[in-house]
Amino acid sequence: MDNKELFKTIIEIDDDATNIDLSASIEYEPDPSGGFADDGKTVIDSADNENWESYAGNSGFTFEVEGLDKENAETPLSNHLHPGMTLKDNRYKILKVVGAGGFGVVYKAFDSKLNIDVAIKELYPSSLVNRVPGEKKMIIYGKDNARQYAYLLDRFILEARSMAKFNSVKNIVNIFDCFQENNTAYIVMEFIKGKTLEQYVIDSGGKLSVERATELMNNILDGLAAIHAKGIIHRDIKPKNIFITEDGELKIIDFGAARFSSTEEQVVTRYSKVLTPGFAPPEQYRKDSKQGPYTDIYAASAVYYYMVTGVIPEISVDRVVNDDIRPLSEVAENVPECVERAISRSLELNSDLRLQTAAEVKSGLNGQKLIRYVAEEKKMRFRRRIIIIAATAALLLFAAVGVVVYKMAHAQDITIDGILTEDTTVSISIPLAENGDISDGQLSAWGNVAQSFEAYISENSEKNVKLELKYLSSLTYDKDVQANPTDIYFSSDNSEAPEMEYITRLISAEDTMLYSSYMEDDDAPNSYIVAFDPTVLYVNEKLLSSIDRSLSVDDFRSISDILSVRAGDDVKLLTVNPVDQEYYLEIARFDTDSYFTPLDEFCMGNVLFYIGHLSDNFTVSDAMPGFYAVSAAPDVEDIRAIGYEWQINGDSEENQVNAAQLLLSYITGEDVQDALFVQTGHMIPVNPIAYEKFMEYNPDFSFIADIIKEMMPAEQ
Repeated sequence: MDNKELFKTIIEIDDDATNIDLSASIEYEPDPSGGFADDGKTVIDSADNENWESYAGNSGFTFEVEGLDKENAETPLSNHLHPGMTLKDNRYKILKVVGAGGFGVVYKAFDSKLNIDVAIKELYPSSLVNRVPGEKKMIIYGKDNARQYAYLLDRFILEARSMAKFNSVKNIVNIFDCFQENNTAYIVMEFIKGKTLEQYVIDSGGKLSVERATELMNNILDGLAAIHAKGIIHRDIKPKNIFITEDGELKIIDFGAARFSSTEEQVVTRYSKVLTPGFAPPEQYRKDSKQGPYTDIYAASAVYYYMVTGVIPEISVDRVVNDDIRPLSEVAENVPECVERAISRSLELNSDLRLQTAAEVKSGLNGQKLIRYVAEEKKMRFRRRIIIIAATAALLLFAAVGVVVYKMAHAQDITIDGILTEDTTVSISIPLAENGDISDGQLSAWGNVAQSFEAYISENSEKNVKLELKYLSSLTYDKDVQANPTDIYFSSDNSEAPEMEYITRLISAEDTMLYSSYMEDDDAPNSYIVAFDPTVLYVNEKLLSSIDRSLSVDDFRSISDILSVRAGDDVKLLTVNPVDQEYYLEIARFDTDSYFTPLDEFCMGNVLFYIGHLSDNFTVSDAMPGFYAVSAAPDVEDIRAIGYEWQINGDSEENQVNAAQLLLSYITGEDVQDALFVQTGHMIPVNPIAYEKFMEYNPDFSFIADIIKEMMPAEQ
């Protein structure tokens, strides 16, 4: 039987150790000096393995490490256990100190029962405890120190019990024993012969090949997947906490900073914030921040970045201010796109946009799943949010269907049976994210809309209407609609759309502020506006303040005002939404040649001004919360408020055209408009009551009221 198999049979985690009143069991003495503090210097024997200081769990403290000449020399700092001392009824014999940190000391020891070398970690928080030279028992001075020490002791034992669950996981250091003795506790671990990943990278010339780094990263992710499955977060993944054994295996060590459950008590002590700059994500710097598996994902990806570049990534909180981290493909050779995508998403500062699980990172890293870049993911979520809102609206519609039906069926003596001559099917094209992906949530949401409308028709007439949903990528939406048109679709060109002869008889002034416009026109409308999406100006206030603190968003009423700003070579002055580019190119010159969309460029933080639409506010607010302002678009004499409008296919049969009008009029009610637009703040409702709510809830958009007012008929 080899050592590993033998170890599996002797795990002796002492259950009694965790079922005691720790504060009562700790012996302490009055503190005559108000507290004990050592000189902050620990000298260890590093002849056996210069990397073992990682095992001690530095956890926020830095100690000087010096090698000793003699293999078994006594430690000059006498408050460590000395070689020759024994633990647990003489079973473990201390050989030497191999590592020390702010919370503990690691010894190389001999297990007389198994006749092998082991590593023993002793809880030794140096700012709380001391030991008389030559003695084994630890001394804690004062009640306050005892209370803090009790918490650390509890966590130390919890660390052992939690790590022991993973003895069958080859990428996590094995735990064989845990016991209390000498007024402290000890964890017995396998003694690893090898070096830290940090030293391994240094010995390999300062960086690793992408292939070798990916191989090691897969091992790290396997280990993280195992601990995350048990609800544990490591919280200090870094090159010093990853060992490469002499056999080439990878081991994750030091769970001293780990969170062992989502409900773990958060005790506020001076030790509560543990992080390593360059590897810790922003949430670890914040007080009481939400942390999860994605916290380890960031750190592991920072380790990957270090492996292939030899450079520790910029400190995450510094990246929040000015993100200068270079893509892997710019600083390393032969980086596959799948690796670039997976690591860039995993190093995302916003934890909500970061990859969430080790399995997801691994599948992306190895090309098994295409990971979206952050900009692509934001667009996808923007579309998804619209769909979810539509689902909410559908439920409101379904709940209010009786009222709406009564109103519509009796409006101007018109009935559904008078509009529809027979059963029919009506189709609608729904825009999705650029890549055309659709989630189960989206399918469910639009399915609810279809069911609600179909139920409304069948319950209030002798006819039936089936609503067919077609999903199209917004990137190719116009092209796809032209190639295979549905009965209803979005379009700004309604020149060939048929008239909606019933729409004005199905609505009233209570439904839309444009009612008078529809009624005054001699011809029936051929498009139906359900919301306004005005052209607006977005300003990066952070950049503006760095250029000239005296300027504000109100200072830019014209393009000439914008062009007068001296932005500097590293800042792009202006980008314009493609819909409005033709208009603005007639009065100004600006760069339209970019790999990214104008909106994406602005959201990346290096563009000062962006002329777009109010609907872009979702994307901008997610990317730049608190760093931007919105105002009226400059020189808007000819660009007022773009209508968010549907039109009907001119080639559709008459019954389909009529069914489409029933559907379009259906979404103009107050409740639906409230759910779709007021609650989201990304478009302005046409329903008068919903419009007033919108302006009340969004005072920063008050300037839009003037734009809308100019669109209204004189009596409005």
